Amino acid sequence: MKLAKTLDISNSTASYHFKNLRDVGLTIMTKTGKNKYVKLNSKMFNQFLPGFLDTLQ
Repeated sequence: MKLAKTLDISNSTASYHFKNLRDVGLTIMTKTGKNKYVKLNSKMFNQFLPGFLDTLQ
């Protein structure tokens, strides 16, 4: 997992956190072949954490 390597964490740790984010609806995962793509669910962020995404830019 590229992100795990970038963050210097194990693949299992990254997978655990991505699963939690997906389970609460903050991310959306799609699969294309062997690749998995994760994107933020901006609707959920704006509903429960209004303004949070603006602080990341």
